[in-house]
Amino acid sequence: MRDNKGWDFLTVFEDIDEKYIYQAAKPWKENKIVRVKHYIRVAAACIILVAAIGGGLTHQNEVKAAWYKMTSLIGRILGIEKETDEYVKTIQKTIEKNGIAVSLEEVAADAKSLWIAYSLTDVNGENDISMSSVQAAVNGKSLALENQYSLDNSSGSEKINSKYFVAKFNRSRADHFQKFEIQIGTFQNQNEQVEERDVYSFSFTTDPEALQADTKEIDIQESIPIEKNQTFLISEMKYNIFGCTISGSYSDMTNEDEFWLRGKDDLGNEYVFSLTSYDKPNLIFELQDLGISDHAKQLTLQLYHYSGTTGKMVSYEQKESEEAYIEEIGTVYDEDQAPEDLAVSVGDGITVDLQN
Repeated sequence: MRDNKGWDFLTVFEDIDEKYIYQAAKPWKENKIVRVKHYIRVAAACIILVAAIGGGLTHQNEVKAAWYKMTSLIGRILGIEKETDEYVKTIQKTIEKNGIAVSLEEVAADAKSLWIAYSLTDVNGENDISMSSVQAAVNGKSLALENQYSLDNSSGSEKINSKYFVAKFNRSRADHFQKFEIQIGTFQNQNEQVEERDVYSFSFTTDPEALQADTKEIDIQESIPIEKNQTFLISEMKYNIFGCTISGSYSDMTNEDEFWLRGKDDLGNEYVFSLTSYDKPNLIFELQDLGISDHAKQLTLQLYHYSGTTGKMVSYEQKESEEAYIEEIGTVYDEDQAPEDLAVSVGDGITVDLQN
C-alpha cells in the first residue's frame, strides 16, 4: 500500500502565513505541493476545514456538552448535530512510538465512501504533531483520498497536545465486512528539515449496511456542453447524514479549469457544491455547509466554470533536506477576483428529483 516515501496526503497546520488561508481553505488543486524522493506529487488541502469547523463549534457550553454526548467524533468533526452513533464503529486502538501516540478512533462506511477519525497525541509534550499523512486500502487496493477535516480544539496560545482528524476516502461498491488497512504517518521538523518519522498501521472490518440503508443515491445522467466537442457529464447524487456529493466526469479537464454547482431547492434553500476530487476524468463535488433539507422535494442546479489564472501566485517557503522538500504555494486575490467570483454559468440548469 505504501509507495516508497510518497504519501497520499500531508497536513501542515503550523507556520502558515495568514495570507494563504483564503486560498488553502478551499479544495484548490495547487495549494501545496510536497515533493519527496522521485518527486512524487502529494495532493494537499492543508487547512481545508480548520476555519469552517471552528465556526461550526461555537455553541453555548451547555449545548456543546449535550452535543458531545449524543454524537460521534466523526459527527463532531464534520459539524453534524444529529445523532450519528448508529452508523459509526468505535475502534479506539492506539499505537505509541517515540513519544507520539496515534489512535484510530472511529470508522464509518457506506457503499462508496469511507470515513475514518484518528488522533495524534504528543505524550510528553516534546514532539511535533503538526504534520501527518494518511492512506487507506481495502482488500489490498488503495483508496483515493477525497477530503480531510480537522477539529478545532485550540485554546488560545497554549500548546495543543492532541489533534483530531477525519479523512474521507472514495471506494467502489463492495461486499460487507471487507478488511480495511490504514497507515498514518508522522513527520519531524529538525533545523528546518522535514523528514518522515514513523508509520502507524491499523486494520479493521466494518459493515456499511446501516449507513447505506439511509443513503440516497439519485441517478442524474445529464450532459452539459462546455465548448465545441466538450461535454461535462453529471452522473449521480449521493447523500446521507455525513454529507452530500455529486459525481461527474469531464475528460478535457485541465489544470486551469474549475467548476462549481450552485442552485436551490423548492423551499428556497441555496446550495453550493465545490470540487473536492480531481481524479480526471472522474470528478466529485461536495456540498458546502449544511446538508439537503429533509423536506425538500426538488433541487435545481447550474454548472459554473472558470478557466484561466487570476490573482498573484506567490511562494511562501521552501524547506529542503536529503529526503524531501516542501514548497508552499498560494494565491493572493484582489476583491471579487477569486475564481468562484469570475466563474460563468454554462449550459442549461438541471433538475434533480429528490423523491426519486
